[in-house]
Amino acid sequence: MNIIFIAEYGHYKNWGPKNYYDLLNYVKEHNEKNNIYLYFSSNSSLELEKEMKKINANIVLFFDTTTFSESLEKFNFVFNWKIPIGLVLLDMFYPSKIVNNKYVKKMNCLIHFGKSMKIIDYYQKLFPGKLITFLKSRFINKQRFQDYKLKKEYDIIFYGTRRYYYDFKSENIDFVNHYIKKWEKHYNKKIPKEINFYPLRERLENLLKNNNKYKILFLPEKNSYESEIKNEELSKLLNKSYMAVACSTIADICMHKYFEIIGSHCMVLGDVPSDFQKLLKGKICEVNEFMNDEEILEKIDLFLSDKKKLIKDTDELYEAMHKEHGYREAVKNFNVIFEKILEHYKS
Repeated sequence: MNIIFIAEYGHYKNWGPKNYYDLLNYVKEHNEKNNIYLYFSSNSSLELEKEMKKINANIVLFFDTTTFSESLEKFNFVFNWKIPIGLVLLDMFYPSKIVNNKYVKKMNCLIHFGKSMKIIDYYQKLFPGKLITFLKSRFINKQRFQDYKLKKEYDIIFYGTRRYYYDFKSENIDFVNHYIKKWEKHYNKKIPKEINFYPLRERLENLLKNNNKYKILFLPEKNSYESEIKNEELSKLLNKSYMAVACSTIADICMHKYFEIIGSHCMVLGDVPSDFQKLLKGKICEVNEFMNDEEILEKIDLFLSDKKKLIKDTDELYEAMHKEHGYREAVKNFNVIFEKILEHYKS
């Protein structure tokens, strides 16, 4: 089959720290079953439509973040081709940006970048006629994130965003509403209007920032766009650390940090996303936002007091991550998705 990928430039090419360009390019170059043609929203040519029409595509997949953005509108001519068209999204916890988008309404399928049955079930109710599915992972670039065999220098490392506040109540997503109810029951009060998307990261930083028992590296709180420490440099810092903080957020998502940390031979300090229980449950230093301070510190002490066992557990997770969530697995996963899309379109 001939498959056209059309990706938003900012996230899928220019956003180097998350390696999405590496991933899409790998799928294009190493897919022996299907022919992949990769375009970005930055592509400009008076002959663009004519050029793409010659491909005689079987499927078109757009890649964006939270919706079909204006930067992709130049490719709207593909909706006249009478073939299945899908949209792959990184962040589907903003339905207000998705539901009424005129292009999303024309799509045959929506695909979440990473397994989340809660998101799939939610959007299937919103779009009963569409195929709603997921890529099984956010995948790891094993060339960048690996075991560099560096000496462990830090007990714990913090990196990335710890605070992103937004009025998630207004989105009225059932799985986020579940978090809100749990929070209000636990604290016996109403949750604020704006909720931190990364509550566990913030909780752990506040708990540990004045703790002198552990050797902790706090990288500046910068998001992936702004951070100067990324890819191989980030992986080497993780490789020098026994544990690094990750959280599944209020949306219960396996964020990219889990893959970066484990893929760099470092143990996760955080909670376990519901859809990744098999990979992570009982295998990471598991804590959650609703534990008390003593419980969290005892759990960290337990892991750091037996470095030999910690390294053994890290070894096992590292092997599983690199085996099950590398780019070769991504190629297989995309090919399965292509077949699903065609079957749904024909039905």
